[in-house]
Amino acid sequence: MTIIIYVFIIWIVAYAISEILHLEKRTNHRVKIGPGYLIVRSEKLNLLFTDFVKRHRKLVNYICMLGIFVGAGLLIAIILILILNLIMYFTVKPGGPPPAQLLIPGVTIGVDLFLKMIPGIVLIVLSHELSHKIALHLENIDVKSVGFALVFLIPAAFVEPNEKEFNISKPISRLKVLAAGSFANIILALIVLPIALNPTIFYLIISPFYNAPNGVIITEILPNTPLANQSDIKVGDVIIEINGITIKNVGDLRKVHLIPGSIATVKYLDAETGIIHMKEIIAGEDPNNPNRGILGYIPENYYPPKIPVLSPRLPNLIYEVIFWIFFLSLNISMFNMLPIYPLDGYGFLQAVLDRFNVKTSTSKYIMYIATAISILLITMNLTANLIWRLIAG
Repeated sequence: MTIIIYVFIIWIVAYAISEILHLEKRTNHRVKIGPGYLIVRSEKLNLLFTDFVKRHRKLVNYICMLGIFVGAGLLIAIILILILNLIMYFTVKPGGPPPAQLLIPGVTIGVDLFLKMIPGIVLIVLSHELSHKIALHLENIDVKSVGFALVFLIPAAFVEPNEKEFNISKPISRLKVLAAGSFANIILALIVLPIALNPTIFYLIISPFYNAPNGVIITEILPNTPLANQSDIKVGDVIIEINGITIKNVGDLRKVHLIPGSIATVKYLDAETGIIHMKEIIAGEDPNNPNRGILGYIPENYYPPKIPVLSPRLPNLIYEVIFWIFFLSLNISMFNMLPIYPLDGYGFLQAVLDRFNVKTSTSKYIMYIATAISILLITMNLTANLIWRLIAG
């Protein structure tokens, strides 16, 4: 709340100053500050993309044509996923796992997790909007302006096309433009996919600054668990062995099998002193599995830093950011292709119908039905998720 109040005050002050100085008029509408947002239009950036398309028109056209097929695949994929989610929830595994949910900071996700998503959101928005810009230039549709924005603390990008020119353009031109954003997001997801899925590739990236994983660092100790009640092991300490089993990374924890009530001998590195200790702890009972013993902590891989000033928590933070870039890029690219106004999928489906010369009256009914089905599927997924969250407590 303190951060929100400070941000709110800063925006109010900035808005007041811009009004007093008539900033928008002085910059010829290139800079505009409003309550909670900043818009900066760039003529140079507009010309830069225009020149790029002129020099690489054939390549850009091939990519945009490929984007149309990818966009159609994403539209079909998101509809099927929403349907399969519900089938799994109500039949195969009644009551769980939960279907899709909205990521709302402070409601469905924590603010700390949202902060880790911000780099991904920025990259997704930039790649999405600038891809629209390139496709618009390819199809010779006038672009009024292009630039960057700041909404509270989240950077964004925008493209303002000439709506009249766009609406009367050929169906194939609209398909290229509308599919470009989601196609760019899919490319972004594929770029970071190997890093998100392969720990070896991730380590190669950070290896100039960190050594290979050598233990698991404790990021959180759960309340009323053995680790919280029976030891002085704290957050930041590194577990390197349990019951004689060497722990090099989080994957090695699968080799450890604890029985509730049994003694677990834990070897760990004290983060403050650098001294290795041994501690015997009586394993507790897993609330979700009475036959499984737990100690009660949340682990992450421990990468010993090669440079003392570097934090051992930084690699895992970097990995989380990369993972969310992949996850958000993939999911937003699909969600954006739903045939619901004002998502790109709505105009995309309309352009497909126009491309195949579907009668206007028939096209309207198809659009109504497609939108209604999409909204119904989303509503049912979110409702099922809400029910699951209420039951799970």
